[in-house]
Amino acid sequence: VTTQWPGRSPEEVEREIIEEQEDVLKNISGLYRMTAKAVEGRADIQLEFDVGTDIKSVRQEVSDSLREVREYPDDVDEPVIEEGEGGAESPVAWLLLQTTTPEFKVQTLGDPVEDRIKPYLERVKGSNGKGVSEVRVYGGREREVHIDLIPQAIAQRGLTFGQLRDALTGQNVNTSAGSLKEGRLDISIRLTEQLDDLEQIRNLVVAYDDAGGPIRIRDIARVSLGYEKQRSFVRSRGRYALALPVYRETGANVIQIMEGIRERVKEVNRDVLPLLARQVQIEQGLPAPPELELTLVYEATDYIYDALDLVQNRLTVGGVLAVLVLLLFLRSIRPTPIIALAIPISCRRTFLAQ
Repeated sequence: VTTQWPGRSPEEVEREIIEEQEDVLKNISGLYRMTAKAVEGRADIQLEFDVGTDIKSVRQEVSDSLREVREYPDDVDEPVIEEGEGGAESPVAWLLLQTTTPEFKVQTLGDPVEDRIKPYLERVKGSNGKGVSEVRVYGGREREVHIDLIPQAIAQRGLTFGQLRDALTGQNVNTSAGSLKEGRLDISIRLTEQLDDLEQIRNLVVAYDDAGGPIRIRDIARVSLGYEKQRSFVRSRGRYALALPVYRETGANVIQIMEGIRERVKEVNRDVLPLLARQVQIEQGLPAPPELELTLVYEATDYIYDALDLVQNRLTVGGVLAVLVLLLFLRSIRPTPIIALAIPISCRRTFLAQ
């Protein structure tokens, strides 16, 4: 469970996030061990379960438990739940999404990649039913609403920044409201009143003037949809990019996964990216759709195939040397081929038996 709280110290993260989450997660069924780590701007909680636990049902239970956290600080991101052992392993592949259109910023594709490409890649499975456990996205900027205040308008109406903050937080709520016992049932109650579009924010009432008329956000600020401040970036060969590391589930066949990923990359470049480029052109008012390409820049199978080639070479060299030694000791050409044929046959039968 990963929770982002940008700019906060580890002590604040532990006090305001980890302790609250631990209280609701500690009673999950099948929990074997819980380990928490607080770093600057992020809280990480790793949950380990007993062997044989159904991870799908446990994931839902973890999600439900996190909703019972009473209250998070204002600028805390929604907790992200990741299943499997992807975080403990090295990625089996790295993908890069880049553009050759100079006037387009590929970092603005963070949300579309999370919503459309990442789930598509995570559905890759092998013959044993195990496949990709997680795909992460680095280098993108999430979309966010910008409220640019007009100082003169605020001063004329005698408002404070605190009133504006209280209006936004008080009317943009998604929190637990406790539980209700109904016979043998425990019913969880949530209070949901979230703002869905810019017009709702513009019409939000901050206060009332002396005549009783409402003062709305549109009267004191400009509301627009933008992107979060860039705190990190990915560059490859002098160009900005989005990096997508791919992690596998425990027991998944790496070679089969990589075959599936290669096919998915071709499909994304052929079907998904052209539609995404046209959507971006309309949203950002570009003269033409940006040229987008998803490329596979690293795969773990390179080392697997190198190891297999090395084994084959060593077997060949070892077989040739064995034949030469036999010929040297037997000093006869006729029996040497018979014994030489037995060497590869016995090796193959050994591998087949294993």
